[in-house]
Amino acid sequence: MSRQKELVDAIAALPGVHTEPHRFGGVEFKVGTREIGHVHGDRMVDIPLTLAIRAQLVAEKRANVHHLLPESGWLSYYMNADQDLAGAQWLLSFSYLRTLGQLRKRGLADPASDAVNISAELDQLGASGELRTLLSCVQTEEAA
Repeated sequence: MSRQKELVDAIAALPGVHTEPHRFGGVEFKVGTREIGHVHGDRMVDIPLTLAIRAQLVAEKRANVHHLLPESGWLSYYMNADQDLAGAQWLLSFSYLRTLGQLRKRGLADPASDAVNISAELDQLGASGELRTLLSCVQTEEAA
């Protein structure tokens, strides 16, 4: 099975995620109308984040600045070997949780994802304290 197929199967299985063709090729992952990232073939994943979150993920050596938009919040992750698939899945799962939190704060969450406990899922991912601090959605959920 290709890396792209494995990644699409894993991320599309998350509650509320759907896929569609990406305008520059590959597969785009969305929650509602919001993109959480996309994969180009078996080699590269791009994910939209804030500059601060992107900087933290680069500092943690989880990803690289975007290959074409280095001044943006976008990041790129390269799957050079089969073992890199786990890193791509981690990043897309993190982006998914971030997006769920944003949508919940705006009252726009998909009912399919209502049961997802963002804080517990971030624990399971082993997200750093620095990343958690950058996610205001987690602070809001934990305070509730």
